[in-house]
Amino acid sequence: MSDKDKNQFTLDTEGTGWKARVRRAVLGTVDAATLNLFDVDQRGAVGFQLDLNKRTEFNNQVQEEALGSNSSVGGLYNKDGTLKKKIGGSNIYSTQGWSEEQEQKFLETGEVPGGGTEKWENPWANITRRSGRLGANERLPSNLRYPYSTINGTQDFIKFSIFEYRRSTQSKIGIRRNRGDRLFTSGRESLAEEQNNLRNTRDLLGSILLPIPSQVADNNSTGWGESKLNTIEANLLAAAGGIITGDGSDAKANFQSALQNLSANSDLATNWFAKQAVSALIGSNITLDQLLARDQGEIINPNMELLFSGPSLRTFSFNFKLTPRYQREAEVIRTIIKAFKRNMAPKGSGGTVLRTPNIFQLEYVGKAQDYLNRMKLCALQSVSVNYTGDGTFATYQDGAPISSMLTLQFKELTPIYNEDYGDYNDNRDGVGY
Repeated sequence: MSDKDKNQFTLDTEGTGWKARVRRAVLGTVDAATLNLFDVDQRGAVGFQLDLNKRTEFNNQVQEEALGSNSSVGGLYNKDGTLKKKIGGSNIYSTQGWSEEQEQKFLETGEVPGGGTEKWENPWANITRRSGRLGANERLPSNLRYPYSTINGTQDFIKFSIFEYRRSTQSKIGIRRNRGDRLFTSGRESLAEEQNNLRNTRDLLGSILLPIPSQVADNNSTGWGESKLNTIEANLLAAAGGIITGDGSDAKANFQSALQNLSANSDLATNWFAKQAVSALIGSNITLDQLLARDQGEIINPNMELLFSGPSLRTFSFNFKLTPRYQREAEVIRTIIKAFKRNMAPKGSGGTVLRTPNIFQLEYVGKAQDYLNRMKLCALQSVSVNYTGDGTFATYQDGAPISSMLTLQFKELTPIYNEDYGDYNDNRDGVGY
């Protein structure tokens, strides 16, 4: 770095004004992060040692809180939590007043003489897990369908199959999955494996058939978001990567490139330091680009791009108008509404823990299924019933509403992936997901 550039960055760092204090703090932080590789604050080893002293003081405080250095036991551990072999160059037993046998037992088992062991104990171990209140039989009656009439091949329906929610503990070939694998609903082998990780087909509680509503739609979306990275940030990131990987020469070259970008524009450096000072003193959220735009009518090129940010979960909404024509059909409609309400509710009232509600598999039945979308396992998020479907409250002689509006809101449990779709010549999945 030339003397001109050096003077530009050390301006007033030797003084006592607020600008000098802010610059020393910012540049000192850089020196601490780079082990004084570049001596940005131009204070040599003295300035760097001040930064290291602050870091050492902080580390000692963390170690004291984590390992209990004020206790005799805490002093027996290294910073990484392992047992010390010696303390201050002396054997443990001589510093702690133990016998050699007690020292050997401590090194083998971690048991402190007269103080028990240092093993962590689960504070919940002695708490009894209380079961929740038992409910009625969850199996659905057969023939839950509307209209309640004979189904033939000329009709199209939507079928709601209800399953108990279970996290699978077995792999595809019957081997018990480890705990880490069970935490993820992985479909690495197949789509069927992904779905079977959430339910067992043997846990089918029943199904409901309803006519396909007047409005049928699906909406697929993927997360994308704006990303910005200017040249100075890119150079600093590259320098930090070089420090982590141990490539000091590459880190130095990238850091010097960042400094040259700053030194090439004196107003840029001045505004950067001013922004740091304002943020430190009054907590203002003013940005460097805002200062540059006000002062010079320009900003740093953000190199903006639109980048993929993740998948999304789809939602489905269905509206059904239920108008019973006779008593048996009115009774079936009543049971259908009750079934949707009950199976969206959590389980375990009064217990220590609550269990996940039952989940739904939605599929179209009939000829139209070859031209409609597929749906993965879903959670029923809301059930809305309007018992005055025709605008006024009216009932039959037994009290059954003449017309009701049923609105169901579902959300898929897992996202849609590219691998979920079949071949373009394979029409078994209709239009796909």
